Amino acid sequence: MDRLEDCKEESNSSAALDVLNYFSEVDGDASKIVWAHRVNSVEMLEKALKDESVMMLEADILSGTVIGEPSRETAIMSHPPDVESDLSFDRFLEDFLSSQVRKGLKLDFKDFSVVEYCLQKLEQNVGEVNFPLWLNADIIRGPVRRKRDPIDPDAFLPLCKKYFPEATLSVGWTVDVPMFYLGWGAYKMEHVTEMAEALKKHGISQPVTFPVFGLFAHNSIDALRWLLDNVSDSSLTIWGGKADSPYHNRKALGKMRDLLGRHRVYFDVPYAVPD
Repeated sequence: MDRLEDCKEESNSSAALDVLNYFSEVDGDASKIVWAHRVNSVEMLEKALKDESVMMLEADILSGTVIGEPSRETAIMSHPPDVESDLSFDRFLEDFLSSQVRKGLKLDFKDFSVVEYCLQKLEQNVGEVNFPLWLNADIIRGPVRRKRDPIDPDAFLPLCKKYFPEATLSVGWTVDVPMFYLGWGAYKMEHVTEMAEALKKHGISQPVTFPVFGLFAHNSIDALRWLLDNVSDSSLTIWGGKADSPYHNRKALGKMRDLLGRHRVYFDVPYAVPD
């Protein structure tokens, strides 16, 4: 495959530099960016906005109802399978913008039906979007069981490009892990080439970060390095939960970060990665 840089426009910004310039105190080390994860309620939003250590807020969006308003379906801040929340996207955005905090946003779309509505709301406030903005969705079927359907890249990518061509695209793979996982999951060349082809198909020239499940990341270094080398302005965002983090895995993630470059490996995980 030809290198994707050939189809991309030259840019003075990058996925890493966008965030790392904004938070210059981390000295170019993406792994030092501090995240608030699943900011999907009024309480979590208030807490994240007040926490001076938090740099990036990650929040999930889908179609559902606001508590107390069961008859009105709208974009809400929630993670499947929950389809009810005390926080609508409209209020989330209003409260974030009015706070005028020095933080960035990662919006994780779990439901394609709300994507254009949310992007239109952001566009209406484009003058206030002066912070790092990441638009996230799983657009390719990923490793292991892969039961969950991804969001159609042919639908998601054009909308993001239309409304916010300057935002960072955070596009990943669906992941389903068996109850008794034995550590063999990995992103393979078939996964990364499909992702690269989807970006090339839509002429994506904006910064891109690839969300990668921490349990699979250290088994996938060659494939992920190929992806970073073949998609310019790209980085990885390693994600995971408390149950996914035996110590040997943390050490492997630290080595992976140093191998691929600290400027292009973010960690959105609830545990410390050895320095």
